[in-house]
Amino acid sequence: MGPLRGVRGFYNDLIEDPSKVKIDKMKAAEIYNFLQKCQIDFNRLDSIQYLAFLQAYLAAAIEASGSMWFVKELFDHAMKPTATAKDIIKDVAKDFLKRYCHIQIKGEAPPIYENVVTGICYNCSSYFDEIRNAVPLDL
Repeated sequence: MGPLRGVRGFYNDLIEDPSKVKIDKMKAAEIYNFLQKCQIDFNRLDSIQYLAFLQAYLAAAIEASGSMWFVKELFDHAMKPTATAKDIIKDVAKDFLKRYCHIQIKGEAPPIYENVVTGICYNCSSYFDEIRNAVPLDL
């Protein structure tokens, strides 16, 4: 597992190849409204920059939540009073396979942790302001 790419890494990839931007204005407005807990008219999200940023935000949140899930599982299994290294590895691997099955095979949405969303929202607050004010993003 490599280092987390963050919003900027995903955003730069999407701007380099705009065909990778898969969300439309309606979905972008849903993401914005969910993250900022305020309404924005989807017609204001006509810039490829805005769509790329919101898709990058979602990708970064999913990636960070996946890493957080792994650390949480490792910690939970390690804190068992009778935990051995072998048991920890076996239990985490079993839970990983369950998670993989639900997400990759059954097509369920990966969970996104609220504190990940809060952290990224805080770090990207100026970009959300730029979107709200219809200013080109300065990323």
